[in-house]
Amino acid sequence: MTATQSPSSEEEHLFLTTLQECLQADNEKRAAAEQIYQDIAHEKKAILLLSTLRNTTLSGPIRSFAAVMLRRLFQTEFENFWSKYSVDQQTAVKKELIARITQLDDDETIRKKVCYIAAELAKNLMDENEQSQWPEIMEFLFQSANSAAM
Repeated sequence: MTATQSPSSEEEHLFLTTLQECLQADNEKRAAAEQIYQDIAHEKKAILLLSTLRNTTLSGPIRSFAAVMLRRLFQTEFENFWSKYSVDQQTAVKKELIARITQLDDDETIRKKVCYIAAELAKNLMDENEQSQWPEIMEFLFQSANSAAM
């Protein structure tokens, strides 16, 4: 899979299995899964984590773990993978994060974690003049501040 391709259902399944193993109490299984996770390219990992987060049929702990790992990825590896995405893919990631925040029937804890991810992405998308490269997030914040629903 290249940075511009969506993961296949098989890749998503294998990734989900890896995430589940990362949450195991068995140290050997967890360590093996953590190594598999570390070996996945950052740009692929971000898309797979976002896909896991989007899947509301998954358990809360898996989605919560995916949210934490995606935020960490944006914190520590952003410069190593974001530029590998096409403009369309960057836009899709941004739109998906806003969609996850506005998904009112979703778990509130997950929504809060998605807010942290969006904040990390917004911080990373500030240029040297402190101008946002994600103007839609500011528009979303202003609309949310004036909305009774949020």
